[in-house]
Amino acid sequence: MMKINRTSRFKKEYRQMMKRGYDSKLFEYVVGELANGRPLAEKYNDHALKGSFEGFRECHIQPDWLLIYIVENDVLMLTLTRTYTIERTREESLDLMLADIEKYCSFVISAVIGDFGEEISSTYTFAVFISAPLETRIERIKQRAYGQHGERIREGGDMYEQHLKFVDFVASRSLLRIEEWAETLVCPVIHVDGTKSISENTKMVVEKYLHILSVDNE
Repeated sequence: MMKINRTSRFKKEYRQMMKRGYDSKLFEYVVGELANGRPLAEKYNDHALKGSFEGFRECHIQPDWLLIYIVENDVLMLTLTRTYTIERTREESLDLMLADIEKYCSFVISAVIGDFGEEISSTYTFAVFISAPLETRIERIKQRAYGQHGERIREGGDMYEQHLKFVDFVASRSLLRIEEWAETLVCPVIHVDGTKSISENTKMVVEKYLHILSVDNE
């Protein structure tokens, strides 16, 4: 963690660390607002992910880099890390999820299994259960990961081990356990065949969702 009293000094050190181009306008705005104790503008929400405790922010400076900063005793403290290299505990993840749910109310969660505890599960109003052969799911995961992170997930890349762990994690999840958990949900659950086309499944989900809404409004 670096203590920064002058943003100009940090910008110079930042360039040296990155050794490549960066979004200077976004960076200067974020550092400037933080240095002056002002909140970030609403339009920068995609770049600023508020943590679960006051004074903590995470700000995307580039697609694969993360600037973490803490304002402590009027001193700006910053550090850089590669994104998707920080692992959170389940408790930390749940705290962040609950904070966002309370703030935004409307939300979509995508997960291998959505069992994040009763407090979060009780907020679900609608669930879509997508099933597909394991081989299909693993191949899609690999394609999506490479599209997002490129060579970082290949052998020798900084995300290689993490990628393998996630693939193994998905492969280890019991379909029966997921099905049993889905049966415990009190909200409507729509089952979708993941081998069908996106357009076909989207149409089916929309039709069933609208039907559910019409029944609820009767």
